[in-house]
Amino acid sequence: MKYTIRHAENGWICEASTDEDTFEVVGVESEDEADSFRDFLRSILNNYGPSSSRYSEKRIRIVMLPGDKWEGKLSHSMREELTDLKETCESYLSED
Repeated sequence: MKYTIRHAENGWICEASTDEDTFEVVGVESEDEADSFRDFLRSILNNYGPSSSRYSEKRIRIVMLPGDKWEGKLSHSMREELTDLKETCESYLSED
């Protein structure tokens, strides 16, 4: 499958094509461009990406991280996302 993502006037368009078919996924940009783009990528992954589960050897995960020089306070949702990522990484690393 071939994917092409391009910026549109109010968001993004992902065109995916196979030998037999072509389809588009549209993401609409909101006030927070980073949140909107993350949600757009998650939509592509959930609907058209490779299937996987918690038991799969490999899973693709789209995570929002703060900039390494950012000094502000984390939002509640970002704190939850980072805590979940930390717990996941710690469980993998503790298996050694």
